[in-house]
Amino acid sequence: MPKRLLFIALFVLLVASVLQVAANQEEIFIYMITVDTSSDWTEVILSGGPRIISYNYSLKGPTELRYSIRPGYISLNKKAYDTTPVSVNMIFLALRGESWSFTIRKGDIGFTRIFIYKWVDGTFRLEQSFLNEGTNPQHPGTNDRTFFMNLLYDKPAGRAVYEDTAGEFNRLILTFYYPWYGTPNVSGKWFHWEGVTGESIANTAHYPLLGIYDSWDERVINAH
Repeated sequence: MPKRLLFIALFVLLVASVLQVAANQEEIFIYMITVDTSSDWTEVILSGGPRIISYNYSLKGPTELRYSIRPGYISLNKKAYDTTPVSVNMIFLALRGESWSFTIRKGDIGFTRIFIYKWVDGTFRLEQSFLNEGTNPQHPGTNDRTFFMNLLYDKPAGRAVYEDTAGEFNRLILTFYYPWYGTPNVSGKWFHWEGVTGESIANTAHYPLLGIYDSWDERVINAH
């Protein structure tokens, strides 16, 4: 059995194993999104849509591919002018939601196409696909194109008891991280540190908890 089919089969068996009949049960829907691109970079931003409670993904592309994949955002970055095909498959376990919008951004070369599938009667059925190809003069450099999809929630894959946990957050928390600091004992000279004393640093607002560090120090990297 091909790896993709085996993955789908195992995923569906896992879903089936947790479906229960209860008074407060929720309708469960299963979707799969495939993103194919030949551009040297692309982003897919998902807004609205079903309420995703679990997901998994598989990825095919060059070894030097840089990527970020999560339910509302997919980013794929290759070397400039690299047209090597890249493909991402994401499978979502979700609750009833609203309509979906998809914003596709990409480089000036190649294309990005997304396919949306829904699990119906034991198989994934293609619901819709969207293509961003060429350039968009209205969005030079990013070539944005936005597409909309009205989801049909008429036939759930099953029903299950679902309850939010205290560990779920409605906010995405981000932080800046600059890996460019150097010290004489590791890099041979100071990089990006200025006016260093035992108690303060002239060009930073706070003194590092680990002290004055070098970004190439493996102990510091592991600690961070």
